[in-house]
Amino acid sequence: MTIIAFGAHAQISAERLAISRMEKGKWLKAEHQLYKSLKKDSLNAEARYGLSKLYFSPTYPNFNIDSAYHYVQSAWVAYGGLNLRQRDRLKRFPLDSNILIEQRKKIDSVAFERAKKINTENAYIDFIAQFESASQQEAAIELRNEVAFVDALKMSTPSGFLTYLTKYPTSSRASEARQRYERLVFEEGTKDGRLLSYEQFLHDYPQSFYRKEVEKNIFEISTAAGTHSVFTKFIEKYPQLVFYGRKSKDLLYHIEKESDTGKKYAFKSDSIDIISRLEKGYLIPILKAGKFGFMAQQGKEILAPQFTGIHESYLCGAIKTDYLITAEGIVGRSGKVIVQGNIEQAEDLGFGFLNLRMSSCWKVIHKSGYTIIDPCVEDVKIISGQYLAIKRNKKWGLIAFNGRQLLPHQYGEIETLDNIIILNKTRKKILVTTDQLANLANKVPLDESKVYDEIRQLASDLYLVRNGTLEGVINSSLAFVVPLERHSITQSAYGFVIEKNQKYRVNDVSPELKGREFDHINFYGDWIGLQEKGNTSLYHGHEKKFLRRQLDSLWFEHQVAFTLKNDSLKVFFTSGKALDFESKVSVKFIKSADSTNYFYGLEKNKNSVYQVADGVKLFSAEFDGIEYLGHGFFLIVKGTKKGLMDALGKIVLPIEYTAIVSTGPGIVSLLKDQKFGLFNMISRKLIKPSLERNVILYDEERLLAFKAGYYGFINWDAKALSKFEFEEVQRWNDSVAIVKRNFQWSLYEIEAQKVVMGKIKDFHTVGGHGEEKIIIIHKENFYGVLSSRRGEIIPASYTDIINLGTAEEPLYFAEKYIEEAGIYVIIYFDQNGKILRKQAFEEDEYSKIYCDVN
Repeated sequence: MTIIAFGAHAQISAERLAISRMEKGKWLKAEHQLYKSLKKDSLNAEARYGLSKLYFSPTYPNFNIDSAYHYVQSAWVAYGGLNLRQRDRLKRFPLDSNILIEQRKKIDSVAFERAKKINTENAYIDFIAQFESASQQEAAIELRNEVAFVDALKMSTPSGFLTYLTKYPTSSRASEARQRYERLVFEEGTKDGRLLSYEQFLHDYPQSFYRKEVEKNIFEISTAAGTHSVFTKFIEKYPQLVFYGRKSKDLLYHIEKESDTGKKYAFKSDSIDIISRLEKGYLIPILKAGKFGFMAQQGKEILAPQFTGIHESYLCGAIKTDYLITAEGIVGRSGKVIVQGNIEQAEDLGFGFLNLRMSSCWKVIHKSGYTIIDPCVEDVKIISGQYLAIKRNKKWGLIAFNGRQLLPHQYGEIETLDNIIILNKTRKKILVTTDQLANLANKVPLDESKVYDEIRQLASDLYLVRNGTLEGVINSSLAFVVPLERHSITQSAYGFVIEKNQKYRVNDVSPELKGREFDHINFYGDWIGLQEKGNTSLYHGHEKKFLRRQLDSLWFEHQVAFTLKNDSLKVFFTSGKALDFESKVSVKFIKSADSTNYFYGLEKNKNSVYQVADGVKLFSAEFDGIEYLGHGFFLIVKGTKKGLMDALGKIVLPIEYTAIVSTGPGIVSLLKDQKFGLFNMISRKLIKPSLERNVILYDEERLLAFKAGYYGFINWDAKALSKFEFEEVQRWNDSVAIVKRNFQWSLYEIEAQKVVMGKIKDFHTVGGHGEEKIIIIHKENFYGVLSSRRGEIIPASYTDIINLGTAEEPLYFAEKYIEEAGIYVIIYFDQNGKILRKQAFEEDEYSKIYCDVN
């Protein structure tokens, strides 16, 4: 025990000596002394502490933080192995746990500063790994993460950020690193902007931060064409894209409403069914407690009174739009608010789009509620039923129905010709197709090589284009049918006629004519007149054959071809039949109210009448003039007299009348000796001229005649059916007429010769269907509604009646004013006189709902 104690005292003395030499700068002697002590006792805590101090001394030539830390840590281990008695003796050195801890803290601080000075990820990694107990561990981790993040930023690659996230998933920068990683992956994967790339990205990274952007691009590229088929395909292909699926269905619904293909909405739902039902028929405004609402024509309240104001035009009813302008904004018939705010003006563009003037700014809104383009527009129009042309800063651009910008605002005008889109720029017309425009969304560059001065349609799918003196013909795919050349092109029923150097070619009649040059070509229906090397020929385009060659002359008139050759006149008809005449025969066409179907020529001192269609001869007769009146009757003129002849040449009315004039289908008025009569060419009934004015057909059996200043009814035997006492007569129905007598109107039963309703001051027609007439009558001081078929619909007991419906489906607003109370009682009636709604208004409120038809 004595030996141990002496050894310990001797060792302490050696370490103290080494410390003393360190303080005097005797570094090598101190180092030698400490290593000597450590060699004697490897668990010597004092020597290890001394070496830590030695290596941590800044002026020591071999200054080394790592060695200083190593020895203080090993001193701590050695110290931990001592018993209490040994630790008490070390206090004389002095050395205890606090001193060791303090030494370690100093080394930790310097080591941390060293790592910060280096400021690299590895420097912090080394510090964290080596100085595990340092209080700067948390700060070092944060700095390590930050430096690593900066390094990843400098690399700016997906792999760099992925490595960072893998190494430091709990970093405060992890969220930002993930966003940047996903952004780079997104940009890398979709840099070409193509649909396939977006689809692949969505498949590979379904949980990506950029999923919404990817879905938006997939939707906009897939549906850029704006057609029924692309929206249908999108909805079917991407059922998981719920938001854009709903938007597609909204767009598709309105596209189908514009379609004339008869397609029914492909994606029915309860909400669509409700909207579809609500949009049928018309609406009528209603007012309650100062608020406006709307009811359907059947009387059901569609939108409860809730609006402080409505568009003034709505007061007169029959509102057929699927949107409503109110003081609160525009709402759909379902009550859905499309857009809020004060609407100064609304223009329905079609296909579900509205152009709204709000606060002196025009905005384009879809009826489903989304804004197609935010900034103000100067003008807007639908192009080819697929796109929206938008004008801004006096230049036109193009966007898809889904809102994607396709063409910038750089064109003087954007027009459409069938499926060809015309982009006007610097006085030139750039032609593109609707498909090319749709492909712009998929980053397919627009081919702007088809540039012309002019384009106009020649026929279905054929268009003439001109550049300077060059002309050509293209189809709707912009492919040339006739190349651009210095020639002139016109369209005929049998192809293009190409004129060059005063020679003509036709390219689409028959192989017999194709490629041949003519001095002149004349198309007339199925006939083609050809002049070649001085010879004139008649060619039939449909039958593709020559009918007569080497003609002296050729002319066409009223679907007939006339050919003259060697004093022989040959007439060709559309049926293919031909007739021969002497050259001196003058052929004249017979005047008709509609198309010319007959002609005649003088043969053997008589005029022979023929049918134009087939050349069939009807009859021969002597006359100075002839006119076809229809129903197989001809007006024959001899001198100053006129008569009627049928298609067989038989005289039906002798040629003795001063005038025979058609006054209606199958009816002619007759004048003879200043008296008037009537003839029915269909029934061959005759009223001989005996009356003062033209006889008017009332119905098949009764007529109106004028005698002694008044009208009365007669039959075809000229027998009077009533007194001649009416100032004016209008047809009401088969048994009743509306007659005016003594400045008042009455309903007059013709057969019974009695008034069934009188004292009508005036009336006006408001509706009816087929032969039915509906009128609002003003009887004495009241108004009512009458039908020519159904009789009285609303009794004449109201102070005013207005039709708020349509002529086909009326809805009546009937007013009854109670003067004593200053109250207006309003009753809404349907077309059958059924009461739909009753209300009472005071005068101020009534003026808000009243339709002033004047």
